[in-house]
Amino acid sequence: MLLRRLETYGFKSFAEKTEVEFGSGITAIVGPNGSGKSNISDAIRWALGEQSIRTLRGSKAEDVIFAGSTKRRALGAAEVSLVFDNSDNRLPIDFNEATITRRVFRSGDSEYYINKSACRLKDIHELLADTGLGRDSMSVIGQNKVDEVLNSKPEERRSLFEEVAGITKFKQRKKDALRKMEETSNNLNRVDDLMTEIESQLQPMAENAERTRTYNSLHQELVAYQATLLMNKLTKAEKMIASAQMESTEITDREFAAAAQMAGAEAEKERLASELLAIEENLIKIDAEIVERSTELERVEGKKAVLAERIRQSIKAQQRLNQESGRFSQLRQELEAKLRQEETNTAAKAAEKNQLEERLEKLTAEYDQTNETAQLLGKQIEEGKEQTFTQLQRIANERNELRGAERDRERLLLRKASLEKEQAQYAEQLSESQKNSRLLAEEQQKLTSCKNELLGVQRMADERKLVLDKNLQEAIRAERSLAGQLQEAASRLKILTQMQEEYDGFGRGIKQLLKTRSPWRNQMCGAVAELFTVDDQFVVAIETALGGALQHIITENEGAAKAAIDFLKVNKLGRATFLPITTI
Repeated sequence: MLLRRLETYGFKSFAEKTEVEFGSGITAIVGPNGSGKSNISDAIRWALGEQSIRTLRGSKAEDVIFAGSTKRRALGAAEVSLVFDNSDNRLPIDFNEATITRRVFRSGDSEYYINKSACRLKDIHELLADTGLGRDSMSVIGQNKVDEVLNSKPEERRSLFEEVAGITKFKQRKKDALRKMEETSNNLNRVDDLMTEIESQLQPMAENAERTRTYNSLHQELVAYQATLLMNKLTKAEKMIASAQMESTEITDREFAAAAQMAGAEAEKERLASELLAIEENLIKIDAEIVERSTELERVEGKKAVLAERIRQSIKAQQRLNQESGRFSQLRQELEAKLRQEETNTAAKAAEKNQLEERLEKLTAEYDQTNETAQLLGKQIEEGKEQTFTQLQRIANERNELRGAERDRERLLLRKASLEKEQAQYAEQLSESQKNSRLLAEEQQKLTSCKNELLGVQRMADERKLVLDKNLQEAIRAERSLAGQLQEAASRLKILTQMQEEYDGFGRGIKQLLKTRSPWRNQMCGAVAELFTVDDQFVVAIETALGGALQHIITENEGAAKAAIDFLKVNKLGRATFLPITTI
């Protein structure tokens, strides 16, 4: 069996995945200090199951994981694999090549693999046992290790020779077997204690079980009678509740009908009140419009009188202007005639002429102004006529609207009287409905009281039923507990009986002697431990005092003892001590 290859990743200084091949001869790894030569031997030692971090030149478990550098971050795990050539089947596995892998994480978790299958560290130790590659073997020899071996004590060298000789595995198996035998002996002692305790409790528990069965039988009959009585009460209560619910349903239906009728009456009342309010508002609006139209009519009449007066004044002014215009025309003609007559006069008349011309110009300007005023007055007269005609039409329309409003007012007054009459009728119906509602409420209250009383009875019945169910469950649990205890006691008794029949605790030869059916067996009284009983408080003292003498066999005579000794010799069952009664 040879180590063929070392694969490491993240272990100490090996940040990259690194493989080291080993040939069939000697492989030497050389390099300057700090290049990682010792880390290779540490990796091999660690993969073989080394648990001491100090041996691997560290202080804690995570020191074997690459801690990072200035150019690379730290890794979270370290892994080392050793590949062995198993063509000679030195390792107890059916593979020509065996790969042992160990992996550790910064969290402290560890994983172990054999040929990529998860396993325990113990499995690796067992696989490498007797191969010279164990934890304490000399397969990896460090500095000063040879001096330590040469200077070690003989007891310390013995473990090395045992490892080389291949007996370490058997020593470990012997150690495990002795530990299991000690545990078995302790268990047998506990069984003896349990058997003694159960034998003392078996009779009282059997009596308790019988009393429990009697109690359960009587209690079940009581529960059945109580349940029958309760069911009868519940049936009567349910019938009363059903009857009350039917009456309550009828009253509720009548109450709903009355409520619907009342709601309809209230709605109709509200509608009539709204309609009456709308009519009153319309009447108020119509009265306001009548007052407004009357005021407007009076104002229009006043405007009409003013316009008529203005028209008369305009006509008089027109007439006066016409007269003035005629007078001015006549005067102009006279002046023009005088001007023509005076044109032949002398220069003395020139000043008078100029005065006359100036007067003529003034009169002409006054004439033109009077003419414009006359035209303006004519235009105003036409506009006044048009406004008067428009006002007359408006007055006629408003009179027609006023008469229509008067008719609407009379119609609304009639509708108001009709609505007030209907409102009085609905008020009577509402009063009657309220009276019926009060009667229904009283009946409903009576039914509610009756229903509450029935519900109280039902609650009492339910509470009684819960109490009975609780008592029944407690009785069932008690019965199951006692049955479990009885079954446990029976199981213990069965185990103890089997142990007694098999003579557990006795030596192999004594067991066979006590179980044999040879003729001389009838002359054997039995072992000392079988032939007497003691109080519980003295058991430990007697066992301590007698010790192995408890397994001595008492026989009726020496012949039976000799026959038993021959039996042991023939069957190679060891030794036993016999106490013949004839010689005691």
